[in-house]
Amino acid sequence: MRQLVDAVTSEFASEARDFWQTTEVLANEQQRVLFAALNKHIRELATAIESTIDVALDVQLNPVDLSIHPPDAEQFHLDLQALLAAGMVQHTREENVHIDRRPCNNSLCGMSGFFGGGGCERCRAQQYTRLVAEYEVAPARVQEFFVRGIDEAIDKSCRWVVGVVGWGGGVGWIGEVGWRGGVGVF
Repeated sequence: MRQLVDAVTSEFASEARDFWQTTEVLANEQQRVLFAALNKHIRELATAIESTIDVALDVQLNPVDLSIHPPDAEQFHLDLQALLAAGMVQHTREENVHIDRRPCNNSLCGMSGFFGGGGCERCRAQQYTRLVAEYEVAPARVQEFFVRGIDEAIDKSCRWVVGVVGWGGGVGWIGEVGWRGGVGVF
């Protein structure tokens, strides 16, 4: 019986792993489709801005790749694990389980009281305590995860612009270039 339970449990675990991996692959593919659509709009916007600046200011801009590159499968997996670790809260509680006495068709079992026994194991009521893990999404933590990622990307972009443009001081210089909590610091 124990081997059967182990085999069924192993099969369920295998199915859950396969489901999770398939879901992760599909989410990664969908993200790539989303990034491709975003990059199309970014290119169109960049072209419109470049032509407007060229006409209005008579300035020729050097081409810059503004596309957003999706992570590879391994990085996507790591990002997803980080999101789950940041956004999921686990609570553990004890649960009392009571299994009532089951009917038994074995006539000897019914007579076991006469012989001093308590009935077969199948017929005795059972009670035990088990730990149950419950998970819930913490919206504030998920929001913080994404805002931090966006802030890091903006900060990286600001540093890149300063490196390309060569802006590093002079009139109006505030200090270190960066992005903190939705406010650009130049």
